[in-house]
Amino acid sequence: MNQPEDQSKGFFIMYGESIKALQDELVAIMGVALAKSIMFRFGFKCGNMSAREMNIKGQGAQVVEYFKEIWLELGLADPVSIKQRSGKTNLKVERTLEVSFDGKYGCDFTRGYISGLMSTITGIPQHCLETKCVAKGDKMCEFVLEEKPGK
Repeated sequence: MNQPEDQSKGFFIMYGESIKALQDELVAIMGVALAKSIMFRFGFKCGNMSAREMNIKGQGAQVVEYFKEIWLELGLADPVSIKQRSGKTNLKVERTLEVSFDGKYGCDFTRGYISGLMSTITGIPQHCLETKCVAKGDKMCEFVLEEKPGK
């Protein structure tokens, strides 16, 4: 059997329920606060690796277009609007991965993924806050990305 020469990069597709299972295990073992932090970090690393592997770099309007393309391919959420203003990016999305399985703790994996993806695309560290969440009764999830101060 012929093997590809470069076996250092693995890739697989997993069901969204896998993220729920990971979150549930982390909550059971470490509590909600640590689980939320780890889910964010895991999401950040996944977003970072996606942008690196696709070799995507850009600024301004180009970033918005890259984000839309990547986000639709990933299936983590349905983008409703993306607006950039004064060093901030506002993202409104529907049907995030976490909300699809009763993500009662918020969308930390998605928030991390957005932060990692956009930080890597722009080359500028981005802080991402979830300002609205369906799991908390809002109509849709909303995220605000802002450049990290002092970086």
